[in-house]
Amino acid sequence: MTLATALSSSLFSPAEAARVVEAPSLEGRKLLDAVRAESEGRYLEALAVLFAKVSWVPFRTEQPLLQLVNFDFFTTTDLSNIVGAVDGADAAFALDVVRAVEFDDPAAAGRVKDRIANKTVPEGLTALPRVRFSPPDEPTGALRVVGMVRELAGATEEEQLLSAAQSAFCHGRYGAALAELIARNHGWAVPEDLPRENETARLGGRLLAWVAQRLSPTLAEEVLVQLVDKEWDRGDLEMYQLEWTREVEKLVQGKLTITRQLGATVFKASAPFDSYAGAPPKKVTKWKVSARTSDSKKAGKELDKAAAAEGEAPAFNPADLNQRLYARVNSERERVAELLRRGAVPKLALDTSDAFWAGHTVLHKTAGSPDGADVTRRLLAAGADATATWRGKTAIDCWSGRGGVAAQAVAETALAHLTAAGGKSTHPDNLFEAARMGYGRFAAALVRAGADLSARVEGKTACEVALENKQLRTALALGHRL
Repeated sequence: MTLATALSSSLFSPAEAARVVEAPSLEGRKLLDAVRAESEGRYLEALAVLFAKVSWVPFRTEQPLLQLVNFDFFTTTDLSNIVGAVDGADAAFALDVVRAVEFDDPAAAGRVKDRIANKTVPEGLTALPRVRFSPPDEPTGALRVVGMVRELAGATEEEQLLSAAQSAFCHGRYGAALAELIARNHGWAVPEDLPRENETARLGGRLLAWVAQRLSPTLAEEVLVQLVDKEWDRGDLEMYQLEWTREVEKLVQGKLTITRQLGATVFKASAPFDSYAGAPPKKVTKWKVSARTSDSKKAGKELDKAAAAEGEAPAFNPADLNQRLYARVNSERERVAELLRRGAVPKLALDTSDAFWAGHTVLHKTAGSPDGADVTRRLLAAGADATATWRGKTAIDCWSGRGGVAAQAVAETALAHLTAAGGKSTHPDNLFEAARMGYGRFAAALVRAGADLSARVEGKTACEVALENKQLRTALALGHRL
């Protein structure tokens, strides 16, 4: 079978497919998407034909034919990371990776794990960086990939968590997905959403510590010492959401010092008080964090000493907290959690004399940020109004599907939170953008949020626009029937 024949469909004749194959481009992704929309079996057959024409040793993601590939849960870069984890990778191995990650095929996952295990030294997670393995940024893909290989990191869940903390591996993405998987095994709902594009070390650190504490208080202490030592927290003790044995806060001459005890270990952090409230300082403040382990009795005495030291308990002005919340809501997931804990009120709109921004809320500003899904969930839980409008748009209307696989996952999750809280899709702009650009997952989320599928722009519905642009999978999400 020729590649052009394999990629033909109801929207693309063999001749049209041949023209695209001769000069592959990002637009060519529509070919495989159309085949996938019609038949999962034919999609895998088409991938097999395409992969047979790709050079796997050494593997390079910039090969022209790979521009035709468009996965839901990972990218060609993620595929490269996995393929690079074995010797002698070939088209059959790459297809197994796709079957395992995209379609959750246990047999294919087993074959992938066997190949990776043969390349690694079974001494724990510290062996894995040698093979340059890294899970995807997209949460479903990350969970499936880490699910295939996590047993290589240790025999028990405790060993897996500790080895992840010790290695600071994959900038935290492995740790985040590992912690999420272990939490799911125990039926625990983790305190934040996994979708995350940047700063994954802090996300991984928070989830590793949180899950470790639920497995064992002693394990949590061991894990947290490792995380502080490796600076997963970037010097920010406040990012950890744990049940501390005890904590003391003191404010002295504009400097806030936080002392926390976890078992036999005392953690101390300090920073200027203006790092919390009011307008953000021009210079980014770096916390100074230390960890000292002795025994629980000595640790308790150190907390007694901190409590008796000079200084006063910090008092936070709600208006200052709200100002900082609005300023940081689309860039600092950890600080948002802390501001809400200290009393910031997210249901308020921005207090401004500029008529253009009247009614603009923190939920509107959160839209599109890398942390937007998790921050949206936190804001809604703290009382933010999902139905509030700014210039006729709800927070849902401010989201877009652009930005790649991981960004669509963030948008999809954020819309799920907003929809559950009563938010509605009321403006057609993002629906028609999704139709034109082929943001199928985002389009489906808009439909669930009540988007008006009968709305017309220049006489056409969003579904008709999707078909006109040969975005078949998106057209199916918008109501088209094969």
